[in-house]
Amino acid sequence: MMLTGKYIRRFLLSCTFLFFCQWLAAYNIDSLVTTIGQVPLDDQHKKIEKELTRLRDTNPAEGIELGNYWINILNEKQQSKKAADIILITANCYYRLANYNLNLQYIQTARNLYKMTDDQKGEAMCLKDMGFTYSKMDQNQDAITALQSAAEIFSRMNDYQELAVTYNHMGNVLEKWKNDLTTAEMFYRKSIENAQKVNDKQCISYSLEFIGILKSKLNQNDSAVFYLNQSLALRKQLNNPLDLAISYTNMAEILEKNGNYHEANSYYSHALRISSSIQYHDLTNFLYGNLSKVQRKKGNLDSAITYLELQQALKDSLFNLQKTKEFAKIKAQYEDQLKEEKILTLRNELELDEEKDKRKTYFLTAIIAILGSAVLLGVIIGIMIYNRQQKKVAKEKISQERLRNKMIIEAEEKERTRIAKDLHDSLGQMLAALKMNLNSLSNQSDHNGQFKKTAQILDDTIAEMRSISHAMMPESLVKNGLAQALVDISSHIDTSQTAIHVNVENWKGWTTTGEYVLYRIVQELLNNTLKHADAKNVNIELNQFEDEINLIYEDDGTGFELSGVKSDGIGLQNMNNRISSINGEIQFDSKPGSGTTAIISIPLTHINENP
Repeated sequence: MMLTGKYIRRFLLSCTFLFFCQWLAAYNIDSLVTTIGQVPLDDQHKKIEKELTRLRDTNPAEGIELGNYWINILNEKQQSKKAADIILITANCYYRLANYNLNLQYIQTARNLYKMTDDQKGEAMCLKDMGFTYSKMDQNQDAITALQSAAEIFSRMNDYQELAVTYNHMGNVLEKWKNDLTTAEMFYRKSIENAQKVNDKQCISYSLEFIGILKSKLNQNDSAVFYLNQSLALRKQLNNPLDLAISYTNMAEILEKNGNYHEANSYYSHALRISSSIQYHDLTNFLYGNLSKVQRKKGNLDSAITYLELQQALKDSLFNLQKTKEFAKIKAQYEDQLKEEKILTLRNELELDEEKDKRKTYFLTAIIAILGSAVLLGVIIGIMIYNRQQKKVAKEKISQERLRNKMIIEAEEKERTRIAKDLHDSLGQMLAALKMNLNSLSNQSDHNGQFKKTAQILDDTIAEMRSISHAMMPESLVKNGLAQALVDISSHIDTSQTAIHVNVENWKGWTTTGEYVLYRIVQELLNNTLKHADAKNVNIELNQFEDEINLIYEDDGTGFELSGVKSDGIGLQNMNNRISSINGEIQFDSKPGSGTTAIISIPLTHINENP
């Protein structure tokens, strides 16, 4: 028994060591680092700087990993100047991820290294970047001080390119901090003068953009659009994703300010696609908020809510990502230490057992065969258990997703009900009272024509308020249920072009949430028909059977190709989320010229299990 126990321990140690060695062999750094490691250090440094600069604008998180890896190598080789260069670019990656505290720490480290090597331009670059970050953190006095120091060094060195960049940001700070638009515009134009000396189109594009924004603040909208279009044209030539995203954003803000919400939405969407792809979280967060605001102004409340939810999700993910990275760093340090100790222990034990193994080959072979069979059996059992758990997890995930959708929809309906009630009870009564007071003054007014015009505007306002209140939460749905609400739906829609026919059979009533969901889906389908289908007739059939609820929606409109519909479109996604929340499914049938049919099926047995 003693021999058997030792051989088992010996076998397990051998397996563990072999597995660990395989792990070390499989672990490899990025192919770029592998390739660069084969060339001289100066060439390596240039390639790393170039790659880091690219990652700073496209994938800053990956840039931080590569930067920190290379910083450690350069520190080991005591290459202070080269390490400072990489540290400064890595700091910019943290800036792109809105981690300003780490950004400042890295910049200060680089500045100290540049001072040690008497590199004045490097120190000026650090001061310039500090000015950017301090401005972002609203520490404006510190920002101006750092930028002025940087400008003095660049001016002495006749470095027109960096001087132009610094002047631009000095204008930014003065404009934001003191609203000194005159001095700010002077710095922007000085920036253009210096950038033109070295043909720096990127810097010129920024100066033109800043002047455009400044003109917008002065309500000189034509001038604002002129300068922003000049900036956008340059950036399209340079094809820098971040700069393009910023240009689209600025143009959208001016269009929104002028009330051109459709074009503003288009420019914001262009900017969002770019900022999401390069992981510029600050800009993405800002764009979600502005898109929500534009959608709300356009009357698309569902889209507005969706963008607000995306904005909140991004904020939550950024917080969780930071905490996860901090934990992962501590965990990695601890695990590295354990691995080193484990390797040393395993090697020592293997060396002690080596001589004994020569005399115990026969016993070890038998034990390996037995353990191999046991391991194989264990693997098979493990796979079976794993597959079973995965199925269980998948079911739970589907159930949780349905529950989440249901809670979201219930929350939306509660909010719609509240808003509709507030409109009806509060604003409606106030408008009614205003109309009564206005009528009481009708005989006393010397401006009868103006009075009638004002009264008509007030009547239109009351009618519009009632229409909005009904759209938010139809009174018929609340009081009489789904069947009557579908019958009454045509009373709130202009049916001069499209006739709406509703047929309800065997309807016994259902849960409040379920009826709300079906009504909203019919609203969405009807809205699409009226907007796009040019239909003459719409047929809605609602049937309740013993084991299923069935709703059929048909129109005789233009129809469409199903393959051309985006599955992630907001309207289709809203309908799928709603029907999923009540365990149902929706199927579409449509061809160009043949109208559109939507069939909704909801198993009642599932509903009873998940009320």
